[in-house]
Amino acid sequence: MTHTANGEVKELGAALTRAGLLDTSGTPRRRPDQAAFERAREAAGSGTPLSDLVLEERE
Repeated sequence: MTHTANGEVKELGAALTRAGLLDTSGTPRRRPDQAAFERAREAAGSGTPLSDLVLEERE
């Protein structure tokens, strides 16, 4: 297990990529409109907390 902040960021990025939650396409993106952002924020506030996913990955 890496104990540096940089190492933890890389590990988290790898876990998010494996989970299909990180866009690695390299395609430029535009910021979503406010309504889309609010819908995404509400959806992100439900379900499994990110902290639980990180703990699962570390076990």
